[in-house]
Amino acid sequence: FLKSEQIFADPAAAARRVFSFLGLDPGVPLNPAKPPRLIDHRVASEQRERLAYLLEADMCETRNLLGPNFDWPQ
Repeated sequence: FLKSEQIFADPAAAARRVFSFLGLDPGVPLNPAKPPRLIDHRVASEQRERLAYLLEADMCETRNLLGPNFDWPQ
């Protein structure tokens, strides 16, 4: 699993990791596209709390599978 932050920070390194994982030649020259411009979608605190409540079980299961280093920002 890769975080999107890792992919945006260094697309070529992320691609090499994926290629290596798939058993492909990680040395293939790449010309990665520019990452998309991020749009600020701020969420009101009430909505954030409601979403956290609704997604609590899924987030817990994901944490158990991937570890706490994949937590989403609060």
